Amino acid sequence: MRIVIVLALVLSSAGAAAQAKPDSWMGTWTLNLAKSTYNASPAPKSGTSRLSPAAGGAMQLFQEQVLADGTLRRIETTTPFDGKDHAVAALPGVTYALTRVNDTIYVLLATQNGVVTSTTLTVAVRPIASCHATMDAPRSCLMFLNSR
Repeated sequence: MRIVIVLALVLSSAGAAAQAKPDSWMGTWTLNLAKSTYNASPAPKSGTSRLSPAAGGAMQLFQEQVLADGTLRRIETTTPFDGKDHAVAALPGVTYALTRVNDTIYVLLATQNGVVTSTTLTVAVRPIASCHATMDAPRSCLMFLNSR
């Protein structure tokens, strides 16, 4: 059974969006619950993700969410775009494998205890008119298409 989750996040920093960056998804993103759909799990109350380039072409991810039950969850990991499993310290038994498709798309394969839990296609969309978020230019939209 495949479940599709679409999360639309909007770039919270116009300055970051205006800078030329090699990968369009880099920046600080805030979850837009009004534009997001959750089918497999309860929606979090809020979420912010900071994606930044790291040494060797890897991506550093810092994510903070308030889960549906009010629990605060913080994840910080640096993962290369090599398609290999890398442990996520904040989530015991969880690994992330990243693959860069191009400068606007990447794929994240998440596993827990060796079992694939999700495959996420992340797309940074510009211009704003072509995404599900409503923001003023020059901001962007980040969409996750997630299958389980």
